[in-house]
Amino acid sequence: MLFLYGCKSDSPKLIPSQTMPTDCWYRQWEMFFKVENSFYEEASTEFVKLTETDCLLNPKVFSNGLFAMLKSGKENEANPLFSNGSEEDKRAFCFAYGKEYDKLCSEIKPEIVSKPYLRDSILRLYVRDQYSRGGDIRQLIERYNMDTTGLSMLLYRDSDHENEEHLKKLITTNGFPTANQVGKDGMDGVFYIVQHSSDINWQKSVLAKYEELLNDGSTDKSMYAYLSDRINIKLGNAQLYGTQVKNLHFENNEVEFFPIEDSIRIDERRMAFDLEPLEFYKKLILKAYSGRFNDVKK
Repeated sequence: MLFLYGCKSDSPKLIPSQTMPTDCWYRQWEMFFKVENSFYEEASTEFVKLTETDCLLNPKVFSNGLFAMLKSGKENEANPLFSNGSEEDKRAFCFAYGKEYDKLCSEIKPEIVSKPYLRDSILRLYVRDQYSRGGDIRQLIERYNMDTTGLSMLLYRDSDHENEEHLKKLITTNGFPTANQVGKDGMDGVFYIVQHSSDINWQKSVLAKYEELLNDGSTDKSMYAYLSDRINIKLGNAQLYGTQVKNLHFENNEVEFFPIEDSIRIDERRMAFDLEPLEFYKKLILKAYSGRFNDVKK
């Protein structure tokens, strides 16, 4: 079920109803952050406790929790948790850590999609998008055994504009892709290319498609939140989900966000869209960018 939150004609503000208790949501992301900071023993203990509750774990959280158990030497306890996980949980873990734990992931079959040719076309664009932003593209290339012929020349061109134009043509020819057609990585590729586009009208039209997919549960809710915020900031409106950062202040560990509407309820909305609590999001951003910042300072 979905409901609208203060909707304006030019300001997308769709919010799905809350799906889990606040305590479940906060605890799982607290555990996630502990893993990110290499507190594996503490995180693995909390992960086991979470699996013994009725808490519905985000696949990314499940993946990190299982990783913490393995890093803590608890393989015998981790294996049955992996076996009992959903296919989405298992894929999330194997996509992130499959090379390190190939034995555990050996029976996980590649995701079956109905339009592999479309997925592969999108993935090539996705690789360009991530490379231009310093992302690690090796995992994507290896996962799909991608043909990299001619790719090196494309990587250094105006990737955002070219990606946008290529994706528009693919959508015109094939219709807007779905997860069944192109898989999770393909849908991730679509999201990042649209998110980095300069064509706000196109972004609005894609957001409308995401809204349709949200209603039947076939897209990642966080993608809607990020794109909605990006559009609102471009329109000069306040963002709803607190995904868009204006500046980072490493000297006092502060994250400056673009204006957030009804900031008192920000975590309520973030939880509804499968995002982490804002306090952990701030810490993850500072951690992710501090290395780059320190390299520049050196």
